[in-house]
Amino acid sequence: MKHPILSAPLVAALLAHTAAAQAQYSDPPDGPWNPPPPPYDVPPDDGGYDGFVDSPYPPSSSARLFIGPALQVSERRPDAGLVAALDVGRRAAGFRATAAWVSAGGETGMSQYTGGLWLDLGYGQRFHPIVSAGAGVAVLRLPDATGDSSHNETVGVGVLGGSLQYQLPIQDTDARVALDLLGSLPAVHSEEATDLGPWGLIVATVGVGF
Repeated sequence: MKHPILSAPLVAALLAHTAAAQAQYSDPPDGPWNPPPPPYDVPPDDGGYDGFVDSPYPPSSSARLFIGPALQVSERRPDAGLVAALDVGRRAAGFRATAAWVSAGGETGMSQYTGGLWLDLGYGQRFHPIVSAGAGVAVLRLPDATGDSSHNETVGVGVLGGSLQYQLPIQDTDARVALDLLGSLPAVHSEEATDLGPWGLIVATVGVGF
């Protein structure tokens, strides 16, 4: 029969040896691993557009339609009208087609259809200074020599334009308001219309891209 006093130290030694042996081994390779949390002061980058034009991800509309009132300034009295324009181009240059109707249906008036190239000097910003140049045709309603009646005169024109467009901070939409100045110079016309002078259009428009 073993003495109980001798068994107690033996049990204590066995327990200490077992604890030391367990401390020498780390977690198995296939055990769970928790990575450290990311720094919370750095916002996640999802690569999307946040809706503001100052973002490095500007809207990528390939065409924008503008429409608004216009005022014609020339040697004759000023006349009011309507202008519609279509800009084609996703980046800092493109093509613009413009149609203008001034004093439609009156004794004097004009309809003008032009096309030209534009260059955006503020691409990727909120304000877009734009210059353009092109050519087209204008149909003028002019009084005859006696002044008692009017006739239509078709002339070819060269056009130069300047525009300041403001891109509205509307998320996921390329919406703009614009103030345009468009100057037209008659270049091809008949002998009866040799006294034609240049004219200008002051235009305020709203545009939406798609």
